Amino acid sequence: NYMEKFTFKVKNKEYESPKSNPTGRELLNLIDLIPAEDYELFLKIAKREYEPVQLDEVVDLTQPGIEKFHVKRRYEIPYLLDGEHFSTYECLITPAQILQDNGYHPDKFYLKQIEGNREINFKQDLEHLISLRPNTKFITCKKAPTPVA
Repeated sequence: NYMEKFTFKVKNKEYESPKSNPTGRELLNLIDLIPAEDYELFLKIAKREYEPVQLDEVVDLTQPGIEKFHVKRRYEIPYLLDGEHFSTYECLITPAQILQDNGYHPDKFYLKQIEGNREINFKQDLEHLISLRPNTKFITCKKAPTPVA
């Protein structure tokens, strides 16, 4: 019994829907953005053009060109970087983007996410898509200088 999957992308990361015609809410739930009411979903229709998708609106993922979306938080998400408070509307963000937004060069610094007594190290994955939750804690770490031969 072959289950067809319908793919869509948010920030160049691919996700799958078991349905060809999910609602905006179902798409947000598939990418773990809950409650969906906290987010705005946009369908990319042209190079720099987006169309809002309502939570109860059905999206036909079988249509050609219907696969890229953008998501924004409806209000700013506070986060901590090196103990200082910052915020963004981007709910899906990369370590490189957090570093650049705060004046750190990704060639010289990397990011660690602190969860309780756990550390998630993004040194090797600056383009990892982080689902940003309120008050997520990060620290910057200086990369060791590359020795000159």
